[in-house]
Amino acid sequence: MKVRIVLLVVLAAMLGSCSAVRITDAWKSADVGTIREGKTLVVNVSDRLQVRTISEDRVTKDFQKHGVDAEQSYLVFPDLQLSKKMKTKQIERFKKQIVQKGFDNVVITRVVDFEKMRNHVPGYTTANYYNVYNRFGYYWGTNAFVVHHPGYNTVSKTYTLETVVYNLTLPEDKQLISVTTSEITDPGSISSVSEDFAQKLVATILGLKK
Repeated sequence: MKVRIVLLVVLAAMLGSCSAVRITDAWKSADVGTIREGKTLVVNVSDRLQVRTISEDRVTKDFQKHGVDAEQSYLVFPDLQLSKKMKTKQIERFKKQIVQKGFDNVVITRVVDFEKMRNHVPGYTTANYYNVYNRFGYYWGTNAFVVHHPGYNTVSKTYTLETVVYNLTLPEDKQLISVTTSEITDPGSISSVSEDFAQKLVATILGLKK
């Protein structure tokens, strides 16, 4: 029984170390449904082209799957330096360019926090008692088969992402229609984690059943 419990604990620790995407907070205005109207530009603020393209591809695909006319920003604005802080005039110019390209809505995702944590997984001992002590008398002069498993250290990484949605056709004080905060822990493959992130993000914004 002890061996089985130990194995379950180890398995739980291994599963816990896998990449996980979690929506931690979400706010939506009464106008959030207007994202289904007009055309939507999907933006991922990253200076890594691979991260930007894969993330935008996944989110765009999921929006399209649910009837939203969406397109990736890297296809429309391939030379845009998204990771750099833009001044007010640059923001206004970018906004005009978005509207001129025929977009009504903008979905912007960026990393707002990063946390690195060190964890210690304690060691444990397993022993085969039954096969050694299974007969009376074997207990004396015989030792159980004992195996010691040393503890080890792990490092977990958590990224906090924020996604905002604007409807540029609304009055300026009402253009923000959605804000979603999410966490990604120990991301492995950018492809797999982006797919999971996109599904949960789009479901949250559109109010889909999970």
